[in-house]
Amino acid sequence: DDAKQPQQRERERTKLSPPAAAKNRIIMNTSLGTVFTGTVFLVYRPPPETEFWRQTIRFHGKKLRVVVISPQNDQPNFSRECRNQDFLLAKSLEMGVFTQEDTFAREWKTDNDIAFKLNYARRSFEIEFGFSKGNGSKTYSFRLETYFNDVEGEFHTELDTQNGQSRAVTTIRTKFPPKLFFLNEKLETRNQFEWNLMECWMRKTALRIGKPSDEEIQQPTMPSYPNATGEELGRWYAYRITFILDQHRGVDKLKEMLFKAADYNLVPRDAMFSKHLRMVYGSSLKKYVDRSMLDFDVLYMLECNITHGYLHDYNLNDEFMDLLARQKKEKALTILDNFNQHKQRIYDPLSRLKLEVARLQGGDSRQETVPSYCVMMRKVVITPSKMYILPPTMETSNRTIRYFKDHKERFLRVQFNDENGKLPSANGDNHVAVYNRVHRTLMNGIQIGNRKYEFLAFSSSQLRDHIKFDQRLFVDGYEQHLEDARVTKRAYDADVRGLMNQYGVMTEYEVVSGFIVNSTIKVEQKKPRDTQRAVSEAMNGIRRNYRKKFENDIFAEYSVKSAAEAKIHVGMKSKLEAKAYAWYYVAYHPSERGDDPADNMISFPWTVDDHLCDIAIRNSGRVKYKALEGGSRSTTSTSYQRPSSASSQVERIARQEPASDDGGISRIRMSLQRNGI
Repeated sequence: DDAKQPQQRERERTKLSPPAAAKNRIIMNTSLGTVFTGTVFLVYRPPPETEFWRQTIRFHGKKLRVVVISPQNDQPNFSRECRNQDFLLAKSLEMGVFTQEDTFAREWKTDNDIAFKLNYARRSFEIEFGFSKGNGSKTYSFRLETYFNDVEGEFHTELDTQNGQSRAVTTIRTKFPPKLFFLNEKLETRNQFEWNLMECWMRKTALRIGKPSDEEIQQPTMPSYPNATGEELGRWYAYRITFILDQHRGVDKLKEMLFKAADYNLVPRDAMFSKHLRMVYGSSLKKYVDRSMLDFDVLYMLECNITHGYLHDYNLNDEFMDLLARQKKEKALTILDNFNQHKQRIYDPLSRLKLEVARLQGGDSRQETVPSYCVMMRKVVITPSKMYILPPTMETSNRTIRYFKDHKERFLRVQFNDENGKLPSANGDNHVAVYNRVHRTLMNGIQIGNRKYEFLAFSSSQLRDHIKFDQRLFVDGYEQHLEDARVTKRAYDADVRGLMNQYGVMTEYEVVSGFIVNSTIKVEQKKPRDTQRAVSEAMNGIRRNYRKKFENDIFAEYSVKSAAEAKIHVGMKSKLEAKAYAWYYVAYHPSERGDDPADNMISFPWTVDDHLCDIAIRNSGRVKYKALEGGSRSTTSTSYQRPSSASSQVERIARQEPASDDGGISRIRMSLQRNGI
């Protein structure tokens, strides 16, 4: 400020906190003499790439003098954090599979910006690398992450020393594909006062740059054959990291890292370095993908073994397929089931098949007796990078499957998981690619062999597991209605459970939607359609009753007789919305939900859905949610778009076709007709 005297400007000074206190911002405490005047936060989002403070800086034409204070560690946990991870630059990264116990088949390689890190705090290893389309195009940063518990066996490290340099190669096998991340170029984070590099990593489902083509988006989810793309991350279970090290310091650093990794059972203590593995190029090997000669049931069990990694296409051949196809179906299924139960990689499947055929030559194949009320149900698990096919398991049947008992093998149970557990649930955009994978599977179906499975219905447990609390519905003054809302919800839940017990309905979703799949009690020998109508009428009565309870107290306070009149009254409308949010709060807020999923019923607040939708529409500009790629975003007076999550996408698909009054029978019949059955 030029108006100030030089002496006054001299008295005003700025104290900068040590850089270690905040890696992405400067905190300045300002004062006038000895009087504290305030605090200024100077935030870098992202942190600067160049040391601009070492250059000449001018402010209003005047040259500024910048004094750089040496870094200080005032964080007590800084040294401990450094000890919790090891970091080593690498020369190359190769990904592929093992065709034999000591033979690695390389499928993919990169030499761009490789960094290998052991993160002991997270119990995981991470590999960062650069990837480009080739021909001198731009390089993008990717990251692989796998937890220590998912490592198969131990690290295999080879060491060669010559010409003053050492070359070390570490090979790691994993039980599951790694989580793949892509670094957002904008380096943006959600918090305006904090910048965190980890929030800039976006999940990916395939090792590619750019979006998939329209043709790929419309394809059903299937095992990776026969359209192998060369980027099958879900089938690569082995990684080779090559290090070029200084013969003394570099080797010592590697040994130190391996010695510490031995504490986590990642490296054998007695022999850190192992014998050399044989390496071949995957492009030179034949991948056997023809399954056309097999019966579907046999093909299904074969794919079950392949997707779990017990068999691999590189180890299959014509002789194996011919011998398997010549067996009776029951015997072939027994052999493949034995492969699956063994749960170990088979490197010579032909010899193993011949042994199993000879062993079963004189005896009968094992056949499991299925009770009349059960069914052998097939199941697949969809992860971001691959599809696991599970062997059929015995489950209690429901009315829909019993109705189509002649086609019961045409049903498929589907579960969505992350690479090693439950799907993540987050408000940000970091996991959009994972949710898109779920969305495309529901839209396009699943194909195994020549059979295509289409989406039919989903369980209410999926909604409970992925439930999100919507901040858009917040209304001031809701606290005064909370206690009454808790009492009313308990009464509502009891009425709904009583209706479910009366008609033998298993889930809240079925009794609320009228799409009854699993009615276990026959009431007065009614037909399923009559039972469904009776349940719907009773449920509508419950909803009307609690709607009146919601309105009566407030209507009486303001001497209002109708809902239309209430919405015109400004003070009354705000009170109704505050009470509606209280009803939503007691059903959805994490603090109100119990440990038993069966107790967490969620339909209670939707008896006043019009008030909740009005709130959501009014507040939609205050809390922003980004829709998924390819998904529609529409808000009407009767429904609203929930935050992006796996469960909201499932619910959106289910709303596209209204539930019929026959328990879904007509939809299944149409699906069977489309498949020529």
